[in-house]
Amino acid sequence: LKWMKNDAFVGWNSWTKCVLSCCLALLIPGLRADYLTAPPIASGGVLDMTNAPSYTFGPLIVGLNPAKDFSVEGWVYLPPRTKFSGSQYFLFFQEPLTVVEVNQSPDGKNFEIFFGVNTGTAKQYAGDIFSRSWTELENTWHHVACVHDSQKKENRTYLDGQLTVPSSSQTLTFGQRPARLDKALVAGGYEYINYVSGLYWDEIHVAKGTQYTANFIPLRQPILPGINTLALWHFDDGAGATEFEDASGNGYHLQSALGAKTVDLPVVQGPKLGLLHGAGDQLVLQITGEPGRDYRLESTQNLGDWIFFKQIHLTGNAQSMGLTGSNSASFFRAK
Repeated sequence: LKWMKNDAFVGWNSWTKCVLSCCLALLIPGLRADYLTAPPIASGGVLDMTNAPSYTFGPLIVGLNPAKDFSVEGWVYLPPRTKFSGSQYFLFFQEPLTVVEVNQSPDGKNFEIFFGVNTGTAKQYAGDIFSRSWTELENTWHHVACVHDSQKKENRTYLDGQLTVPSSSQTLTFGQRPARLDKALVAGGYEYINYVSGLYWDEIHVAKGTQYTANFIPLRQPILPGINTLALWHFDDGAGATEFEDASGNGYHLQSALGAKTVDLPVVQGPKLGLLHGAGDQLVLQITGEPGRDYRLESTQNLGDWIFFKQIHLTGNAQSMGLTGSNSASFFRAK
């Protein structure tokens, strides 16, 4: 269960529910009741961008151009959709090289990644958009990696180590924004536009070459600089810091604008699931968590393909629902 440590999780099968309910009664108390919303990294702080439209900026990174391979990656925490009031945010932007945006769709329902590379025309970027339901990804950390392969003439975006399938393509022209075209913008919004609040960032890495050529498992630990590393920000500069050190040794230090700072992250109440006996031989699924929070229940038959089962808003400490024999799911988890 190590790879599922941030989720409460139980199993059930209509043929073996009596046996499993007994086993789960022993297993469930051992699951963690609390978990860190962040960071995925074992030590240090994270970059807090909840004060819209905060951002960070630094010198243009030398050695990158659209005619050569390069990679950009980082970790982003997506808050619950109801607590996110933003739209567009940069993981990384440098004129005239590339833009990587982490967005919320205009209707607020989807998480989007736009990875665009300069077309050769000033302030114009062509790239692909990947879109996925925000509620499937919210309230946890995700690894985003974008690779520009100049030899194959393609751009690849990986979410949590899996190659994404573009939802659409777009050519984006910035006009006069963002204002700091003479700087690299990292983990930030557009200057002068109050777009974003609610995101946290960690371990942002810019490198020469194609860092990833196939699906991979992101390591939940600090990124180590390599021979191709151009810039690397751990954001372990101490709570309240507004200047952020480049760990690559290349001197691409960042400065805060409009409230960006490093923070120590709070511990929040994570959900727990339990199985109870109802009337007759019916089993009851009970979710326990923080009153007033929304939790997403998911189900699966193979522990691999999780699908949405039910959205729960806790008005008290716990809520229960009956499970019927017609339900084909074998396992449940709450996020």
